[in-house]
Amino acid sequence: MFDSINRRSFLLGMGGILGSALTHISGFSRLRNFPGSEPVGIANPLKPILDEVLKEAHIDSIERRYSNAVQSGLHALDNRIIGFLPGELIVVAGEPGMGKTSLALTIARNAALKNQHAIGIFSPNTANNVFELRLLCSEARVAPHLLSTGKLPKYRLESLKNVASTLSNAPIYFNETSAMELYKLKTEARRMKADHNIKMIIIDDMQFLQSSEWFNTRQEEVSKILNSLKKLAVELKIPIMAFSDLPNRLEKQNNKRPDIWALRDCNINVSVPDKVLLLYRHFVYSHKDEDREKAEIIVAKNRYGATGTAEVVFVERFGRFENMPEPELANPETFGHHSESSSDTIPEVLRTLFRRFFGHLNSVFAEEFSDNKQFLVS
Repeated sequence: MFDSINRRSFLLGMGGILGSALTHISGFSRLRNFPGSEPVGIANPLKPILDEVLKEAHIDSIERRYSNAVQSGLHALDNRIIGFLPGELIVVAGEPGMGKTSLALTIARNAALKNQHAIGIFSPNTANNVFELRLLCSEARVAPHLLSTGKLPKYRLESLKNVASTLSNAPIYFNETSAMELYKLKTEARRMKADHNIKMIIIDDMQFLQSSEWFNTRQEEVSKILNSLKKLAVELKIPIMAFSDLPNRLEKQNNKRPDIWALRDCNINVSVPDKVLLLYRHFVYSHKDEDREKAEIIVAKNRYGATGTAEVVFVERFGRFENMPEPELANPETFGHHSESSSDTIPEVLRTLFRRFFGHLNSVFAEEFSDNKQFLVS
């Protein structure tokens, strides 16, 4: 029976083959190989997996799941990762000067103002409302130093007041306790969830978080913090995004783009987070005007989808990230036709899910039945 099952039939007949597999596997209680070999039970492990795959593969289920995702507002990034999902831990890392705090503010602003998601922000390394000041200047497109030094032109004051009024109603909640301990962050996060129903937590400068427990090394402490943040995300059913510095070890390399293994230098276990984003701006090294506004968000890890690079615009003087300009249509006849890069992301997730599952299941069948021409079911 299983001799007729091959990879092509898996890929072309997903629903029928999975349904048939469920029917047959549910009747298996024992599988005999060659005489003298131990029976191999495959019914118990495979059936719940198949049930779950069929359940998750239903388009309504996927739409419900991703409708709860928090979008960054940066289209190139959102199209690749489909937003930040409830229960996810996202680590964002980059060298100093790359714009990590600006990215945190951009994501918080877009989520709160565009989509009305309540956002909790923890910034253990800032004080005196610096974070709020930068958010105001970013939204008003005002250079922060003009406001902090009192050199802002009078004609800009009215527009600044209007922006401040808009931001004052935005569902963004700050906590800027310096050198925050982990248990205090968890307590405050639960309070924010209960009082304001926050949909996402952003932690700027994760390296300033401390654990109240004693550890022999900082690596052990960071591992504890990451695991605790992941558990907190699952508990509160929201994504948690933690920002971290990368050491300046790339200056001596020809290719200065960071990779996921650079996180080891800051004691981060890459197996814990669901997504890892690396921020890179070539202008930091080239100092060329043509590179000034170019920025890359490298999706180095994505547990539920594709990796790759999202190109965005960084407006340094205002401290904000923006979308790349939309390309104009060269031919009106192409209007309405999707390019390969703009294809729907949900089918891509389905393809990835089934491709991984079928590859694994096919390898299991190949190992179990390649040399066995007969098996008995009882």
